[in-house]
Amino acid sequence: LLVVFEKRSRKAFVVMETIEASMRDTLVTRDMIAKFFPLTVTRDLLRRGGPRHKEYAATVLVATDLVGFAQHAGISDPAAVVASLAKLFKAIDSAAARHGVEKVSTVADAYVGAVFPRRAEDEFNAHEAAPRASHGAAFACAVLDLARPLQMRAAAHIGDCTGAFVGLRPPKFDVFGRAADEVRQGLALCPPARAHLSSTL
Repeated sequence: LLVVFEKRSRKAFVVMETIEASMRDTLVTRDMIAKFFPLTVTRDLLRRGGPRHKEYAATVLVATDLVGFAQHAGISDPAAVVASLAKLFKAIDSAAARHGVEKVSTVADAYVGAVFPRRAEDEFNAHEAAPRASHGAAFACAVLDLARPLQMRAAAHIGDCTGAFVGLRPPKFDVFGRAADEVRQGLALCPPARAHLSSTL
């Protein structure tokens, strides 16, 4: 009986260790996902069986970049460029938090953020869309002074987009579709130190 009891106790201990390890892994996974992806996307991703892509209606997209960044980086010390970008993106993240904008992606000096509908029923609610548009426009204007002495430009647009995870190691989240194209085109045509706000806002 003692031997049987010891075997069962050892088995129960192993099972508990496995459960605790799984819980720790789950918490780490949730924490890592929340750090690297927009909170709205994180919520969708963590649902069991959540899709790798999702349609987002009436979403405000904001894009920013530095005018002449490539030329500036080419003649500057690389360490200084990295340090200045780190400082800039920290300031942009702070501005985004104040205006309810979630970071979607960054590539070199370019930043893309979004104000997603909070709930599915908010997507087609005009009363909910208006504040989103206001937050996106305010953020686009707020970031213009963050890069001095370099000049920043920004663009904002509201419309339907598809959010998707691309690749596996690591997965990268980005937005696609007409709204994403519109905000990027608006940024490309925007003069330095200005914000291009589309007519949809």
